[in-house]
Amino acid sequence: MEQGKSNLNIVISLKLKIFFLGGLLLVACDKKENGADVIITNATIYTVDEKNPWAEALAIKDGKIIYVGSKENVQSFAASNTQFLDFGEMFVMPAFYDMHCHLLQAVLDQNKYCKIQATTLDETIKNIIACKKSQSDREWIMGAGYYPELFGIHGPNKTLLDSIIPDKPAFFFDIGYHNIWVNSKALQLSKIDKTTIYRDHPSWLVKDNHGEPTGFLKEEARNLVLRNTKSSEYSFANLDSIFHSMAMLLGQNGIVSIQDPSSFDLRLLELYHHADSIGLIETFNISFGLPYKSGAKSSINTLHDLDSISRKFDSPNVTTKTVKLFLDGTLESETAV
Repeated sequence: MEQGKSNLNIVISLKLKIFFLGGLLLVACDKKENGADVIITNATIYTVDEKNPWAEALAIKDGKIIYVGSKENVQSFAASNTQFLDFGEMFVMPAFYDMHCHLLQAVLDQNKYCKIQATTLDETIKNIIACKKSQSDREWIMGAGYYPELFGIHGPNKTLLDSIIPDKPAFFFDIGYHNIWVNSKALQLSKIDKTTIYRDHPSWLVKDNHGEPTGFLKEEARNLVLRNTKSSEYSFANLDSIFHSMAMLLGQNGIVSIQDPSSFDLRLLELYHHADSIGLIETFNISFGLPYKSGAKSSINTLHDLDSISRKFDSPNVTTKTVKLFLDGTLESETAV
């Protein structure tokens, strides 16, 4: 076998815990009982084992890898019901665990928000103009993806957005979904003016030297606008399509597990839980970061509260054993301590 082959053609994605032992990938299994379900041969397998980094065959039974090694030795795991796959030297490697992935929200938002992401301000403006045209039948123009650094230290301003969208309320999330850029119509409908104060963090409602809101709202100050839109509505409809899209997206990138830190909205956890209960999550699993916010405004203040939520929503493919602590903000919006 050619060593060090780097052509990435395929990633095998299996939900399992794997163990390396002497260059073989093993789990408890009696190979004599029915044999392997699938045997893959003629593959370029990167094992992540320093002593035996490359292999050419593997055997799978009950969704678990029971052997990784040579094409000769894998034959001992064959049975009459074994399916053989010749990979034609395609590349295979262990799958990935994405430690920060707002997957469900991203899929739900695909048809909700225009994507205006661009590396220059001119291209960003072009994308906003295209967004306005594509959402001409909507009450609000909504998009996401701009880079705050394109606008300098003061961030984006409503004046520019007003010149593009003067007649309808509009808002755009930044690339990190922490902050929003809105036009004057959005500020008016949200009843935000120079007398408005976001008491938790006054600087998060950005104002100019005259005290007028600029149209740049940081972190949770964005909810002063978002609460007046339908942007946060989620539905249990079309879950089959939604979770099929998620499975395809993860599979194409060799990801079998994700850590979803969307603790700001437990409705997303409800969707995950419901989807798992009706069998829509099979090829990946999710660890959902539970919210913890101390203070009078929060209903989740104790470990008992977290434990109650965890027990309510934990399911075979959705685990709720982690907690997200959001202590400040982000470097890009200068809200981080």
